[in-house]
Amino acid sequence: MKSLIFESFSDDENRTNQVQRAGSSITQFLEAHGYTDKLNEKRAIGIWESIVEDSLGPEASMISTAKHVKNGELLVIVSKAAWRHRLAFETPKLVQMLNKRLGSNTVSSIRLG
Repeated sequence: MKSLIFESFSDDENRTNQVQRAGSSITQFLEAHGYTDKLNEKRAIGIWESIVEDSLGPEASMISTAKHVKNGELLVIVSKAAWRHRLAFETPKLVQMLNKRLGSNTVSSIRLG
């Protein structure tokens, strides 16, 4: 009975190692083909709401929407002029927060529209 438990545990370890190697291979493939930057651009759009809410509160996240990243510039549409003005002063901090969360320097600037 002990050998079955040991063999089962050994299989689990082997499976875990295979999954880790597969993850590493996928990461290497994405980096080699230039997809990492594109994925980070999409992630930046996805985490915008959370970043701006953490920094400026829930109203800021409700009135601003990240649209796309082009050449490192994140386009954010802001529905209220007063908030657009406020966000203009906060953009350096928001760029820094985005890049920290992304783990890369994907976003170099924010354009408010």
